[in-house]
Amino acid sequence: MDLEQSDLSTHEKFVLVAIADHFNVHALCSWPSQSTLGRITGMQRATVNRAVKELRTMGLIKTTQVFDLEDRTSLGLLYFLPEFDPLSTPFVPEGEPVWREVVHNFETSEYFFFNEKGDCVHEFQLPK
Repeated sequence: MDLEQSDLSTHEKFVLVAIADHFNVHALCSWPSQSTLGRITGMQRATVNRAVKELRTMGLIKTTQVFDLEDRTSLGLLYFLPEFDPLSTPFVPEGEPVWREVVHNFETSEYFFFNEKGDCVHEFQLPK
């Protein structure tokens, strides 16, 4: 996608660039918080949310709600960028949540994502 030739608003472009800037090649997604996106873009949370909603509507991003496996608290959204990396696709159907567990050892942190049935649907390692 050529951002110069797109019909995106300035807010949408800025949020998209901020999400893409946090893209992790090991995870094939990004997970900046709404606060982080607001701080980077200088936008209010409501403006960030409107931009994310519009980017989803246009198909430029896909999102999945993620929760902590242990205490079931919300960890925010995972952002997928299939327009920029064809391998960046959600682990579960759109609208379904995932639960995350992180296992730390001396050399890496391992991330595991589970669907509602408890099946592991994605995993990756990040070096420390």
